Amino acid sequence: MGSKFTNEKGLNPVTFSTADGAPKAAPAMGIADAIVDLVGSGTTSRENNLKEIAGGVILQSQAVLVASRKSLTQEVAERVLSRNSLSGLQGPAVSPVFCKRNGQVTADYYAIVICVLKKAFMSLCSSCGR
Repeated sequence: MGSKFTNEKGLNPVTFSTADGAPKAAPAMGIADAIVDLVGSGTTSRENNLKEIAGGVILQSQAVLVASRKSLTQEVAERVLSRNSLSGLQGPAVSPVFCKRNGQVTADYYAIVICVLKKAFMSLCSSCGR
């Protein structure tokens, strides 16, 4: 995504590399002029004296749990609410996802959106890759 974005913006040549650990420290350490990173509130970026480049949003995203109507039962809701890392600040918001099947509009799926503290989200994300 980074390469495509920089090419479309005419920012050439650009070299990308991966960084494990603390990529936001790379510019201060002199090993990068700029970084591509997931940003939540922006606090860590500000703490590292980094500012978003105007027009520099590569991708807007959100993390959601999606389930079919059949599987969205009381048990699923109880499981989501039973895990502090998933229960959110006020519990999940459940919304139907509409699609067209055989000429009919139907809500065969639901999206579950939760609000969690950034620290809990980042912990959850880091354990997903294992």
